[in-house]
Amino acid sequence: MVAVSSTCSCFDHTTQEYEMTHPPDVLALLLKRFSFDYQQNCYVKLQCKAKVVQTLEIENCRYRLYAVVHHYGDLMGGHYTADIQSFETGNWYCFNDNTVKSVRPEFNVHT
Repeated sequence: MVAVSSTCSCFDHTTQEYEMTHPPDVLALLLKRFSFDYQQNCYVKLQCKAKVVQTLEIENCRYRLYAVVHHYGDLMGGHYTADIQSFETGNWYCFNDNTVKSVRPEFNVHT
């Protein structure tokens, strides 16, 4: 994964390691998007971008990205939307409350 700093727009390669004893059929990853700010004495949202890979291989298991959830707001509230790829057509759609529209996939997550 590659994270982009909001202060200098530079890329910072990050690595996180976990051990899976049995690979799941569906793998859900959640990026930590909040950090504790000791000066403000509260959690603040990280304002950076993350490039998300479309295919992830883990121990001979291949996972293909088919959905991204976006959060707009802060820790106290906000709004969620989801970009989801159709299994039937391969087209991507943005689900936003009662609205669904066709979108181009963007694999830079800036939430």
